[in-house]
Amino acid sequence: MTGNSITEIVLPDGTHLSLNKNSLLTYKNDFGKYKREVSLQGEAFFDVKEDKEIPFIVNLKDLKITVLGTSFNVRNNPQEEYISTSLLRGAIQCETSNKCIFLKPDQKLEYNKLNREMKVEKTDLHPIIAWKENLIRYKSKTLSEILQIIEEQYNVTIMMKDGSFFEEQLTGAFDKNLSVEQILDLLKRQVSFNWEKLNDIYLITK
Repeated sequence: MTGNSITEIVLPDGTHLSLNKNSLLTYKNDFGKYKREVSLQGEAFFDVKEDKEIPFIVNLKDLKITVLGTSFNVRNNPQEEYISTSLLRGAIQCETSNKCIFLKPDQKLEYNKLNREMKVEKTDLHPIIAWKENLIRYKSKTLSEILQIIEEQYNVTIMMKDGSFFEEQLTGAFDKNLSVEQILDLLKRQVSFNWEKLNDIYLITK
């Protein structure tokens, strides 16, 4: 299953999931009979139907996530260095060939594909799962950090002439349907700066 927009899916076992655009979810025809196992490339939010007899498994090649019934987000983009999973409720088991970690609600695990190390930290899930509502959320971020998020989401280059001129932290959200230009104009209402586009690069000045 894949697509160019966010897709809502109900699996044969009753598990609900939101599949982010340009993401791929695969599972076998006998899913739910003897085992519940899926593979994911991209990003998805799972709300797993509880079944104590048959655990739900997300196979991410070197990393495997096992649950009974819970809600969590998984991000596994081939071009990114990290696989990440964030837990909303319940518990999940994250397992590699030599390590096993259990996550609690409001925790995020990052798995480094290069050195195969896992790191766990407390997190706020609202910005992480904002993609489900087609939003870009940010909480307690500086202008520089927000611009980095915009660069990633829109695949553009944004440069600050003086990267230290604004360090106040901001919280808010943007609709992903807005253009980069519209978002920059909205940010200007919170922060005093100017912007111009030069040869496909957005230049931010004080």
